[in-house]
Amino acid sequence: MTNKKQYYHDDVVKRLVEFSVVWAVLGMVAGVYVAAELLWPTIDFGQPWLSFGRLRPLHTNGIIFGFGVSALMATAFYSVQRTSHVPLFAPRLAWFLCYAWQVLVLAGGLSLLAGYNTSKEYAELEWPFDVAI
Repeated sequence: MTNKKQYYHDDVVKRLVEFSVVWAVLGMVAGVYVAAELLWPTIDFGQPWLSFGRLRPLHTNGIIFGFGVSALMATAFYSVQRTSHVPLFAPRLAWFLCYAWQVLVLAGGLSLLAGYNTSKEYAELEWPFDVAI
């Protein structure tokens, strides 16, 4: 029996948690702003990208895909290593997934601000983003 210390890949988990917190803050700020628009409709200063119809899908998708999925990936990467007592099989793939997901969520959010959506509740992203997700 050896006393070899097990090495886990926790850096990618920490980064996903950091991204999750960032998306949570951004999504909640967008939600508060959207709620303020219900009280003060002229708060968007006539800017179309600040309108309720563009920010509400940004809020919901930011929370669901940015915060929620990033937290779920962090949880999966953490718990799989601990329950199986082995490090990640392909840590570089985990890092790629971490950053590719963030780029995808950011690009999807920018497309929503630009007004490109499918007008479906909680499935507003256009088809290239739907396919990627």
